[in-house]
Amino acid sequence: MSETPNTITLELNEEETALITALARERGLSEPADALRALLHDALKFYDDLWDKKFADSRDVLERITDEGHAEHRAGLAEDFDVDEP
Repeated sequence: MSETPNTITLELNEEETALITALARERGLSEPADALRALLHDALKFYDDLWDKKFADSRDVLERITDEGHAEHRAGLAEDFDVDEP
């Protein structure tokens, strides 16, 4: 499966252009577009890591909710759920 490249056009002011050019040089990249691509990957990694942390931090809450649901089921207070029934 070959990937089709997508094009995004940005208008940067002088300060933004200087920052992206400096970032490209700092990272050893020859093109400012490569620096923007790297920033995008960094941002996605940051949000993935943040989600993983939030999920890991919610384990106690999820365990409590699971325990409550299990207790309700054992007590006969839970109802069957049919996704096909309106």
